[in-house]
Amino acid sequence: MKSGAEFIADLKEFNPLIYCMGEKIEDFMGHPLLLPVINAARATYDLALDPAHAALMTTTSSLTGEKCSLLGTLFQSRDELVRTVKQRRWWHNTTGTCNAGRCAGTCVSNAIYNGTFLLDREYHTEYHQRFKEFYRTVQKEDKICAAGVMCVKGDRSKGPLGQEDPDLYLRVVDKNAKGIVVRGAKAHQSNGALAHEILVVPFRPMGEGEEDYAVSFAVPNGAPGLVHVWQHNLHDSRRLVAKGTDLGSQAYGIEYHGTCLTIFNDVFVPWERVFMCGEYRYTGVFVEKFADLIRMCGAGCRPGAVDLAMGVMALLAEYNGVEKSHHILDKITNIAGMNEVGYGCALAAAHEGEETASGLFFPNGLYVNAARLNGTLTFAEANKWLGDVAGGLIATMPSESDFAQAEIGPLLKKYLRGRADIPTEHRVRAYRFAEMLGSGAVLHGLLCGGGTTETQKMIIRRGMKLEQKKDLVKRLAGIKLKRQI
Repeated sequence: MKSGAEFIADLKEFNPLIYCMGEKIEDFMGHPLLLPVINAARATYDLALDPAHAALMTTTSSLTGEKCSLLGTLFQSRDELVRTVKQRRWWHNTTGTCNAGRCAGTCVSNAIYNGTFLLDREYHTEYHQRFKEFYRTVQKEDKICAAGVMCVKGDRSKGPLGQEDPDLYLRVVDKNAKGIVVRGAKAHQSNGALAHEILVVPFRPMGEGEEDYAVSFAVPNGAPGLVHVWQHNLHDSRRLVAKGTDLGSQAYGIEYHGTCLTIFNDVFVPWERVFMCGEYRYTGVFVEKFADLIRMCGAGCRPGAVDLAMGVMALLAEYNGVEKSHHILDKITNIAGMNEVGYGCALAAAHEGEETASGLFFPNGLYVNAARLNGTLTFAEANKWLGDVAGGLIATMPSESDFAQAEIGPLLKKYLRGRADIPTEHRVRAYRFAEMLGSGAVLHGLLCGGGTTETQKMIIRRGMKLEQKKDLVKRLAGIKLKRQI
């Protein structure tokens, strides 16, 4: 297994092509927007090597028989699913941010392994063996994989064939004896710019006539034609000018701070790295299994984010001298209850996971979507009450430069103090953390990352079995049934 320092060396070697704010990035380690994401990725390696965290961070590879990161496993048991849910909450408590997109890479890897097994079983292709060989190297070399799933989609009322520009869904534009050439783009790529490998699957089930869009493959970062365009939001603008207090969380930054648009500008992929090409009937299998796993991971990390929201609410209440206020305690208690229900549901989804024909385990689809929906709604509720408890300074705090200014700094420390025994700086830092956690890209990312609430409701509706529930009522109420239950 790698160390964080070895990951940094890898990054310099594969040298991805990244643009940010109109400029090509040459110095990854010196860039204020990239450095927090690199720190988070580095931590995934260093914490895995710490014996104190081995139970949460490592497992044994089914492909190599050697120790590997749980963030790169192929799920061999319910226990690995359960440990993954627990790890995600712990990770968020520990770093306050995403694990550099590694969870998405794990999820898409499992989806491809399972999908290629089923595909080969029907079509007698060689995709599964190709993927096993590829992923054996990934685990042996402890690589980070990014998940290339979300296409840019263009006119969302139309599918791939209805778009004026056919490249708005990633597709195969050429084939030859050596491999394929792909063109298109993948949006919202969590750490896609800094991963060793990009693993691509279709965004949605494809149909007849959409064979060119039914493609799955792996491409090494730094490959010719692969271009990453780094995100830019309000928090990024803050990080470009802030140095300390104003950052909220200095070392690891904020949630969803390392995404990019990844462009495949006629990228060549050799056949040994192609895991589906034209078999459109199996695209849904790839997508659905990825969705179940990414929502399980999300249902683990959201409770960790809510823990932080509750913590900063309680801290600000203490710093403001109102920690015993009944309405504040009531709000935090309600959020705690909602949070544990969602986390418990995520654990249940993992405990009730089932083994598939491929030998991999996947979580219960109904429970995992219920858990993810609950996590989203709980985080939104927590942030509503966070603003209520924090008050106006969450939006009107002067900058750290003002506090450092010789003339007005002492005045700010005097007038922005809360309790007399709490340093003003502590109160300011807590407010900046609250602002970071509950606004802009963080809030939207935690609400939408891994699928919007409507996508989860869609799966829940499939499993509601309303007709059966109506029959239960009829039987108990003495209403004649048309069918027996």
